[in-house]
Amino acid sequence: MAGVLSFAPGRGRFHVSDSNIFIEVDEDLRRDRVESLWKRYGAYIISAAIGIVLVVAGFVTWRHYQETRSAEEATQYMAALGNALQTTGNTAEDKAAADRLTAFAAKASDGYKTIARLQAAGLKARAGDRDQAIALYNGIASDSIVQVPYREFAIIAAVMLQVDTNDPKLLLSQIRPIADGGGSWRFSAMELAGVLAQRIGDKDTAKTMFTRIADDAEAPQTIRTRATEMLAILKG
Repeated sequence: MAGVLSFAPGRGRFHVSDSNIFIEVDEDLRRDRVESLWKRYGAYIISAAIGIVLVVAGFVTWRHYQETRSAEEATQYMAALGNALQTTGNTAEDKAAADRLTAFAAKASDGYKTIARLQAAGLKARAGDRDQAIALYNGIASDSIVQVPYREFAIIAAVMLQVDTNDPKLLLSQIRPIADGGGSWRFSAMELAGVLAQRIGDKDTAKTMFTRIADDAEAPQTIRTRATEMLAILKG
């Protein structure tokens, strides 16, 4: 630490020879507050992301069925999904459904393949199998056949599941292109980028990300609220 404390004999008090000690302590406190806020919201964000996958996938499934009229494939998909959507919190059913969906995806057409893979990953995450969920999301993200919005979501979901365990600098490099792009998931990517930047000590990037969210009327209100809180902490 740059600050040096010295004791002056006979004066009965310590002198700070370098005021940077207070700056460093303040930075540590701010970092702790950002971490605390993220931990408060992190589990909710991940759960919400999983929920979005399941809901969106259900909608896309119905649209795909209407377009293709592939009743046989739709029936196979629903059989693979089973009761997973109705038995929320049933870890055994989530794992079983995820395995069935993965097997179904291996032989499904492109539309159903993407939906099934996303839902399988979401169910694995919900069941606590994070490593398998991350592997599934990474597989989707690296598949050029999958449409860009789904690939970007898969990257974000994978990073969310690793935010407390993997190298923040590496994760930031994965999420930054989405944060700087114009895709539909950019605000979630900005939020993650801000948290990760703070973790590696890049406060300027963190402020930039949270400011972009807070100032953009198109950003979801919940994300804007969190970004405003983060900015208040970072600016002190």
